[in-house]
Amino acid sequence: MDEVEQLVRTIFFTHGSTRKIPLDEEEQWNYDYNEDHIAQRLLYRHELREQIMRKGYTREQAEKMISECWLRGIIDEVSTDPRPCKNDRDRFIMANEEYWVEREGDFLLNYVFDDIRNSEVRKYVLDYPLHEDDVHEKRIREVYHEHNQKVLSRKTLIRGLLRKGYTWKQAKNLIEKYTAFETSEEEKKNRDEADRIFKRPEYKPLKHHKLYRIFKSTGRKKGPPGFEEEEFTYTEIPDSFEIMQREEWELEENGELSYLGTSRKRIHGTKKIPFKKIKKILREAEKKGRKTLTKKELKQKIIAECNATEEEAEKAIHAAEATFKIRAVTPALQEIWNLEPYEGVEYYWSGTTLEYPPFTLQDRIFNPIKRILTEAEKEGKKWLTRGELVEKAYEYFKEHKFGYRATPRTITKEFIEDLIEDAEELLLITSKQHNGKVLYQLNHQIASL
Repeated sequence: MDEVEQLVRTIFFTHGSTRKIPLDEEEQWNYDYNEDHIAQRLLYRHELREQIMRKGYTREQAEKMISECWLRGIIDEVSTDPRPCKNDRDRFIMANEEYWVEREGDFLLNYVFDDIRNSEVRKYVLDYPLHEDDVHEKRIREVYHEHNQKVLSRKTLIRGLLRKGYTWKQAKNLIEKYTAFETSEEEKKNRDEADRIFKRPEYKPLKHHKLYRIFKSTGRKKGPPGFEEEEFTYTEIPDSFEIMQREEWELEENGELSYLGTSRKRIHGTKKIPFKKIKKILREAEKKGRKTLTKKELKQKIIAECNATEEEAEKAIHAAEATFKIRAVTPALQEIWNLEPYEGVEYYWSGTTLEYPPFTLQDRIFNPIKRILTEAEKEGKKWLTRGELVEKAYEYFKEHKFGYRATPRTITKEFIEDLIEDAEELLLITSKQHNGKVLYQLNHQIASL
């Protein structure tokens, strides 16, 4: 965590107002929290600016830091409070990668259902192809435009392509080439969980369905008084093809990440390339004066660091980007960082922890570390060595592992080391060097919140 992020997060922790989002009983089971709510930290722009200026920065520097943090995803502007506060309605929330995955999911969900599923097919199907200059995709979309239906049977689709001048064999081959077929349940079971979640879906114009049901309301209700339910009829279309837009594929991909966020089933990146390897590569580049690495450079370093293939490195980069562990540099951020314009993609580390979803102040994953350091202080030991903290946390997790649904694997000392690194990155614990050893204690200003 660099100085700007550390300063801004500390200000939010210590001066931000708390917004509590209640959790019902089912949600409390999903989230691995002790509390019955999720707590979020908020600050008005003028409050954040004033706190930064109290650290010795000018107003101009403070505004630049706020803009930088916004662009990097450290904070986000929210419009939850319409009441002006000292003529300031700009209110920010402290964000992390889970927040951004949820926000992306909400946007995609609204867009897909409002602008795609609830619209007539003819209104959008020709306007946003997956491949702009692909004449064959255009012909496929024209068939759906003519029928004004999102799902067509194989027979209907082939007939439509025949009318476009294709032979029967050409139409058959075209459908095969442009279709992403359903993954079998057996194939899903045999995949490693990270590989399954982070495997980018095939962004193809067509999606195959062995059986597709179209539901339609009858306008009637059934059931006893007070428990009436709307009545539906449905039409079945076997061996059918759905015309797809990019946002629908992205929403499908995001759904797995949203599930991880609520189930708290943590994933540490792809099996061979954990997030910490990508973080290490980008952080080492920062120490050498490079705020970013190009996609090619990052890929090459991952291959060398992890003895991985190019395909594995591509998947790992996609996983890190999909979970907002890394971000692509925008032109606005290039200007703030005084970077030379670059035509390709450049990445920087933007995550808060080594896993997805990240643990928080409310998380039981952090509580053992917090408890161990608190008990040590009660016994008069203000600092614990890294070895002592790892050993005590390891024993604690082994004893209580069945109470921690969020732990994704067999508890190892490497897992504990990662948790300690995350806790320090999140400012929950502090460290110092003494006689060649690393010592830790709670950051009471934040860990007690």
